[in-house]
Amino acid sequence: MIQHGKPYLTAVPEYGAGMERAWSEGQRKWLALSGRSNLSTAASSEHYIYVDQPDLAVRAIQRVADEAAKSK
Repeated sequence: MIQHGKPYLTAVPEYGAGMERAWSEGQRKWLALSGRSNLSTAASSEHYIYVDQPDLAVRAIQRVADEAAKSK
């Protein structure tokens, strides 16, 4: 899983900080579903990591594909 490194929800003062916390909590729950998962941070990205840092997204997809190929 890749998390955004730049907060973007905090731009909405009424609920942004709470949304950032909820988003992070949801990611931790997804990670807990597998003992083989990991979390990395796209330091230069907001929500659309595949737009802000496409190379990072492609490498992550390649890692998943490589792991899937090994398990056959």
